[in-house]
Amino acid sequence: MVTERSDVLVEEVDEANEHFVALCCERLMEDPPDSFAALDDFAVAAASLDVHDYLQRDAEAFFESSFLSLRSDIARNPRSPEYDMMTPPANHHEAMMRSDAEEWKKVEEKELEMLKSMGVYVDEELPEGRKAIGNRWVFEFKLDVNGGPPIYKAHLVAQGFSQVPFVDYDATFAPVAKSASVRFVAVHSALHGWHLECFDATRAFLWGDLTRTIYMRYPPGYTSPKGLQGVWRLLKSLYRLKQASLIWYKLLRKVLESLGFLRSEFDHAVFVYKRLWNGGEVHCLLAMHLDDGLAGCTSMEFLAFIKGEIKKAFGIKDLGPLRNFLGVQFE
Repeated sequence: MVTERSDVLVEEVDEANEHFVALCCERLMEDPPDSFAALDDFAVAAASLDVHDYLQRDAEAFFESSFLSLRSDIARNPRSPEYDMMTPPANHHEAMMRSDAEEWKKVEEKELEMLKSMGVYVDEELPEGRKAIGNRWVFEFKLDVNGGPPIYKAHLVAQGFSQVPFVDYDATFAPVAKSASVRFVAVHSALHGWHLECFDATRAFLWGDLTRTIYMRYPPGYTSPKGLQGVWRLLKSLYRLKQASLIWYKLLRKVLESLGFLRSEFDHAVFVYKRLWNGGEVHCLLAMHLDDGLAGCTSMEFLAFIKGEIKKAFGIKDLGPLRNFLGVQFE
């Protein structure tokens, strides 16, 4: 829990952040409209979004916590005497040359099976006049905090840089919670004695349907069950596609608004709930940074309900009470 020093943190926030906190306190926590038909009036009543400030990267940008993960982007020769087996391979070719090639092959097959089960792609021949984008494997070791052997992981990602604008994608920008918003949710919740919890949506970028037709070359090591020498036509979003973050954001917003949340006009990655629920009034603030969520709420039962509904839609990893969020530790 954030301690009594929270009020000191609020005072130390710079003028822009103080303005943001004041707007949130004065406007967002007022009674929102009873229905989404009144959303336009509610948005007009709120202060307009400062686009330049919104797009500006915060000086205290969030860093992905990676102290339990090892990756490598530098290809090395496994036959070299200096080769370090404790560093994951950088590509499929290197992985298959290592002494632990069978382990990497297993996690590749597991990833491909998961993509197939989620309906991410179909095998097709590449139409004349179209170009297929590339892809690559990202391998990593997840280190066991108890000192056990490393856990092998493999993820297939698209090479978004090979996408053609207005053919493979159009809009790409997706909002993420600013650091001021995260601090506000934590401090406001602590000062009011709210419950603070966080969660991680699993396979976030794989749930959204694509609106563009995208063809992708077969991943290294993949053999078509149909015997085709073709490509994948992607049906759903894939990691590192240009539009992947935006597709996920739209899908998440749709689910949250269906549950009664309103999107903040000051930070489009913050969602607010203030309504009667289960016989009592519930206040809830939810800040989303891609697939990472931080929620402050007056009701523990409502928090469990919301996480359950999100789990039905996407699946989540419940991280419980707030201790660490985006690499920032809370006490």
